[in-house]
Amino acid sequence: CDLHLLIKKPNKFLRCHVPSTGLELSNVVYGQDKELSFLKDCYQRFLSGSCNFPIITGPSGIGKTLLATRFGDHVSHSGGVFISGKFDQHHQATPFVAIT
Repeated sequence: CDLHLLIKKPNKFLRCHVPSTGLELSNVVYGQDKELSFLKDCYQRFLSGSCNFPIITGPSGIGKTLLATRFGDHVSHSGGVFISGKFDQHHQATPFVAIT
């Protein structure tokens, strides 16, 4: 079976080579401090007993996923559990597909 061969000899079938372009990407994010601070404040209110449920929305490409990831890191590092979801227009008929 091909799967058994892949498991036994992954280097034979998988290649991990990314050609260098000389371009280096930064991990620094600009322009989301206010939104991230708002989400952190919501989380603190939640820990104090308030019932709130922030939803991140907006046009594609503005950094919603990155903002959610940064917030999730904050929640996880403070001992919480973070659950996120993402809409996929091609699988919208599948129940619970957005929950990751």
